[in-house]
Amino acid sequence: MQEWFYFLPDDSDSSITSALCFYNRNLVTSMYGIAAAGSGLLILMIARMVTNKQQLKRQSPNFLMNALICAVAIYRLSSPEEALLGYDFLFSFLIAQIFSLFAVTNAIFYNKFTTYLLRKMTFDDSQDQVQAELLMLHRGLFLITVTQALTYQFFWISVFPSKIGVRLKLVRSVFWLVAIQQIMWVVFITTVFTSLINDMELVLKNAASQVIVKSAKREAFESWLKRSIPKTKEAKKYLQFFSLLILVLCVLGGFWDWFTVQWTYMIPFIHIGLVITNLVVIWMKAVKSRTRNNNTDNNVSKFGSKSQAPSTSLVATSTNE
Repeated sequence: MQEWFYFLPDDSDSSITSALCFYNRNLVTSMYGIAAAGSGLLILMIARMVTNKQQLKRQSPNFLMNALICAVAIYRLSSPEEALLGYDFLFSFLIAQIFSLFAVTNAIFYNKFTTYLLRKMTFDDSQDQVQAELLMLHRGLFLITVTQALTYQFFWISVFPSKIGVRLKLVRSVFWLVAIQQIMWVVFITTVFTSLINDMELVLKNAASQVIVKSAKREAFESWLKRSIPKTKEAKKYLQFFSLLILVLCVLGGFWDWFTVQWTYMIPFIHIGLVITNLVVIWMKAVKSRTRNNNTDNNVSKFGSKSQAPSTSLVATSTNE
């Protein structure tokens, strides 16, 4: 039995039927194997990173999502004929929760990033405005995230109807609703990030003459703006690209029978993409942390070498300097 093909009616286009000939079970198995190995490695890396309750709370959604990816991949590898989306309840339920947690982790990243920028840009006379903007952002994020999480539950609900037409409508509903949600995401991201970038560029342009920026902190603040503006633009492009990519995949899956069948490859491909993205992020954090520690050690070493004297103590030497 080919996954996803049982959603389509018997009178589907002949090109869809011929898609059975192109089903590559070895490729699908390999993709789930890569997802299992990568997510397993990622779980170990996240567990090693967590050293306190605050980090545990922050990493919980990401840890759980990768644990589910690993569980789904192992289940599929152990039962390739039964663990099929829309056919097996457990497999379909786990897939739905992975996508739901993906929406949650995206919302958490977006929330933290925008909150950080807005609070960094806050001055004494703009507290109320910033709080109002944050409240609006949080409500918008909550609405989009909840609707996405509920939408993905149609994946396991599609297991129960006996009629093919009903099952197909449920699965297509996921594609159509997610496509609409991605359009909302693109509008939301573009509006908020464009506003933030414009404000940051305006503040940077007028930093020398603005009295609300304390002169003692002006240089540090301008330096932060110069670093943050390019990063904010990159984050905007990154979020827009992936939202548009998901939009295109969902539109194709919602209106083209042939592409609907290809989602048997798309699901493990998306899982692999999530794993690789997380691995790269953790690796970059580790490199950044190692570089910071090395710089600190070098500074301490230089200070120590300058402070040493043949016949005096460290305190005495420091006092003489």
